[in-house]
Amino acid sequence: MSNVPSPMLLIATTAAAALTTVATFSILQRYNAPSTSKWPSSSHEIVKKDGRNETPDLQSAVHEYRRKIEVLLYMQEAVVNVMDFNHVLSIIVDIAYSIVPASRISVMVLSDDRKSMTVFVSKDAEAMSINSTSGIAGYVAATATKVNIADAYNDPRFDKTIDEVLGFKTDSLVCVPIHAGGSVVGVIQACNRTNGGGFGEEDERGLEALSLSAGSAIRKAQLYASAIRSNRKSAAILSVVRCRTSGASVPDLINVVTKSTYSLLLAERVSVYLVDRIKGEIWICVSKDPSIAGLTLPIGRGISGQVALNGKTINLKDCYTSDKFDSSCDKKTGFTTRSMLCMAVPGFDDESKPVAVIQAINKIGSKSFDDEDEEALSAFCNEVKMAMRGNFLEAALLKLESDARRQCDIDSSSYLREFGYVTKALQLLQHKTQQQAQKFSQSSQDSPRSPPQIINRSKSDTHAITRRRIFPQCPISPPNPADVSLNLSSTPSFDSVDSHSIELQIETANEHNFSTPKHSEYEFGDSDDDDDLNENNHERYPIVIHTPLHLYTHISRSMFGRETASTRTLDYSEEPLSPTHVNLNPNHRRTSGGLNKQAIQWGRTSSNVGETKEFDEFGFDIFSKSEEELVDIVFAFFEEFNLCERLKVDDEKLQNLILAIHDTYNDVPFHNFFHAFSVCHISYLLMRHCDMARCLSSVDIFSCLIAGLAHDCDHPGVSNGYLIETGDILATTHNDDAVLERHHASTAAKLMTYPENDVFFEFSKQQKKQSRKVIIDAILGTDMSRHMEHVTSLHERADGEGTGHHGSFDRNNPADRTDLVTHIVHCADLAAQTLPTKISEEFELRVMKEFSSQSIKEQEADCEQTSFMKGLDDAKKRCELQLNFVSAIVLPLWSGLAKLFPKCDERVERANEIRLNYENLVKKYASTSTNER
Repeated sequence: MSNVPSPMLLIATTAAAALTTVATFSILQRYNAPSTSKWPSSSHEIVKKDGRNETPDLQSAVHEYRRKIEVLLYMQEAVVNVMDFNHVLSIIVDIAYSIVPASRISVMVLSDDRKSMTVFVSKDAEAMSINSTSGIAGYVAATATKVNIADAYNDPRFDKTIDEVLGFKTDSLVCVPIHAGGSVVGVIQACNRTNGGGFGEEDERGLEALSLSAGSAIRKAQLYASAIRSNRKSAAILSVVRCRTSGASVPDLINVVTKSTYSLLLAERVSVYLVDRIKGEIWICVSKDPSIAGLTLPIGRGISGQVALNGKTINLKDCYTSDKFDSSCDKKTGFTTRSMLCMAVPGFDDESKPVAVIQAINKIGSKSFDDEDEEALSAFCNEVKMAMRGNFLEAALLKLESDARRQCDIDSSSYLREFGYVTKALQLLQHKTQQQAQKFSQSSQDSPRSPPQIINRSKSDTHAITRRRIFPQCPISPPNPADVSLNLSSTPSFDSVDSHSIELQIETANEHNFSTPKHSEYEFGDSDDDDDLNENNHERYPIVIHTPLHLYTHISRSMFGRETASTRTLDYSEEPLSPTHVNLNPNHRRTSGGLNKQAIQWGRTSSNVGETKEFDEFGFDIFSKSEEELVDIVFAFFEEFNLCERLKVDDEKLQNLILAIHDTYNDVPFHNFFHAFSVCHISYLLMRHCDMARCLSSVDIFSCLIAGLAHDCDHPGVSNGYLIETGDILATTHNDDAVLERHHASTAAKLMTYPENDVFFEFSKQQKKQSRKVIIDAILGTDMSRHMEHVTSLHERADGEGTGHHGSFDRNNPADRTDLVTHIVHCADLAAQTLPTKISEEFELRVMKEFSSQSIKEQEADCEQTSFMKGLDDAKKRCELQLNFVSAIVLPLWSGLAKLFPKCDERVERANEIRLNYENLVKKYASTSTNER
């Protein structure tokens, strides 16, 4: 009782006391004992009739009535402290046997919706559900009138169902309604009087008197049961909410869901399956039984598989009488499944496509799960859906890892590391250091004549910042590119799971060419008289800067030298290398003269502003252009929006900044200037051709283009997890939190502090502050650990949840504008699967090479190899990775954007085509593998 909320318990207790008091007096009034006026007051009043003394018979009758009343009053005392519903019914049936001599007595209680009745039979301890309109009991419940018949089988109202189930034959019966609160809550039915014949009026009066007391007891138990159930429901939902808001991992969340379901439904067994629609199966992520952890079942097979297929709840009252139930598991384990409730956790966008399935077996204390259980579990599943929405990306990776374990016996937490769930990085490094020290010690013992050779891992460890200007004279080279080449000739090239901190296959897929409609005119939020954010309109655009302080105060001296922007190289002479710095092959780095600046014809591409140009298409082939041409096109993006004139930005300073950002990009396979240009280009197209510029100011559009171009500047070509695992100086500097994203943001911020790059020179103080905030927020927003924040935010905004502006961004709200820019850059970063095939395939090849290169670096550095970066020469594995990535990452994000901006629908359609293509390839390779075996 201590677990019941005090207000609800108070209501239940107060109501129970009132009902009990009323019933006690009603019993004495209703039970017609012999009239006391006719009782003999003295021996002189005893008379004789026909030579018989009537006093013994009268005394016997009085004694019997007194006994029955005492029994009824005893029941009042017995049930006053009994709160369990089944216990109360058991007491009522036992008392009924003491009042009425019958072979079988049943109490039937109406459900809340009054569509069914639960039958409780004390001697057999059976509980079953019958239609509330069937049989004599249904008639009594509907009409609130008693029925007494001598031959049940000759009465057309009689239903033989219960007799057939229990193997009993009813001859005579009496049935009376149970009242509580002015309505019928059930019936008491006695069958076959033990001394033969039918039931008499006294039997009727006895049951009627009992029904009054029974009604109050049942109502009290129902109130208490409702309070307890409501408390369990609230506690279960609250536990999931707490887990969701605490940022718990998927395994922790599933543990909480499982435990909460046990307490919510009082089930003997609970299983939580996650749905993998990519492979067409459901799987158990976490289980109390280690033997079934990771167990997979095809979607559509078994009860849980059927629920995963269509999202429809299945509630089996008796499993062995259902064709849907497969008893083979019971036969193997020896467990008996009596009842089962299986319900889907609704999908994020389509409720008919669940993300998980909760299965409860055998309700404790009851024969089956009822409608209230279904209602409680439904509310619980909706809360689980919200919790899963924020962890869906991690769940997808856990499935990939589980598959890898089963297929390759890999025991790795690399997927979680890639998503920022590394909480033991320092312990791992310490463990590796101890292992290395032991090796050195052993080496010293084995070779006492020579000092131990301390190997400096920094000489061969290729995990650190692959800056293109670090010691070009270094003799150490990476593995031969031929050693990491991929055999992709047999299949289309595939994208990876990489983007920033997660480095998960974020970029690319096979796609076909198509173009967006050409627009000769476009609009964005500024008007000719719009002064954006000037110092005179602070109230209209309140600015709150929350950028981490260390992004500005902790700028490493080693980041930039003092050359001019166009020829600047990084000077590392003042800063010692970290123990894990990598010395790369000079051939893999661009030198300061890598870009022919004399060949750049500034403004050539941007001539005839407003006319449709080749870069105004999503199908623009960036790989057909030189970097010199791409640099000029970036400048054209600003010109197309007339930003230099609107914001009074000096053309030369903007060109210097573009060149400076270009020069920070390293010659790594994927995260190079081509990828940076692509993100900037897609951002430009989304703003210009998908109506997003209408929601932004000139400052926001300017900042969005800068953020898109600089979002990966000085990227080393390895992931956050790798930098953290190997203890790189960047990981230490940024406290293992969004390491690369913070480095990109600080690098870009530093570039803009140089006078020759000062594009903010003519900005007002407020405009500069706003622009810096938007740029930094957008770059930090590309951290994949925040991916689900983007997905949730877009869908909730489209659905009108949590915002007063249904389906839109408020241009007068600076926070809305900043959010939109952040979404634009993140979507552009994950846009490869929405581009033509030729472009996407090139990105896929590049990202595969970068992944393979990191995998080799991990092996050389004696680090645990990232599972999904290994074995990428396996076409089936590449397809499965891509399929999971497109389904779990790209489509949820872009579909949310398309809800708000319908002109993005073509991108979503293209991503769906990619997904279907990968599904077919996975099936093809799976079939080929089966045939080979």
